[in-house]
Amino acid sequence: MLKAITYKKRKTKKVKGIMVFFFIIFSTYSFTLVFPFLWIFYNSFKTAPEFLMSGNPWALPQKFLISNYFDVFVLSEFNLGVMFFNSATLVLSAFEEGKTYTISFDVTMLNNSIANGQIFFRFGADEKHVIFNAFEKLTVSFTFTASSSTLFRVFNGDNNETRCAALSCIIGPVTITEVA
Repeated sequence: MLKAITYKKRKTKKVKGIMVFFFIIFSTYSFTLVFPFLWIFYNSFKTAPEFLMSGNPWALPQKFLISNYFDVFVLSEFNLGVMFFNSATLVLSAFEEGKTYTISFDVTMLNNSIANGQIFFRFGADEKHVIFNAFEKLTVSFTFTASSSTLFRVFNGDNNETRCAALSCIIGPVTITEVA
């Protein structure tokens, strides 16, 4: 009868120490990324005077007020609920007065992936890294420049009330074209 051979990876103390070091570094980094969102979330349940006048901005709210979200989305003068709906409508597509608007997205990242695949397939090790690094820097700079300037206005019906939307932060460069 054959016995299954199992191999155990033996980790030296040095490797374990390096793993613990990186675990601490990445745990600290992830905490610094998540903590501001948690702080904003639990402070959103405070009243305005409690948030502004309390001596400790890190304290938990005395009462968790869900009504703050109702006030922002329904009762605020900015009408955040409507703005949120408009952004969602723009992302999907907008139909207004028989005209269809489509949102076309920049496919730079797809082209980048295809070109990088060609570079790795066709060139040797020395040329590959030089061309790959140059291509990466070039495409990232063009993508950043294009997406940072994509602020567009949407005109809403009869009164031409303008709403500004910066969808480029989420989905990249956006172009709205009218399809008859």
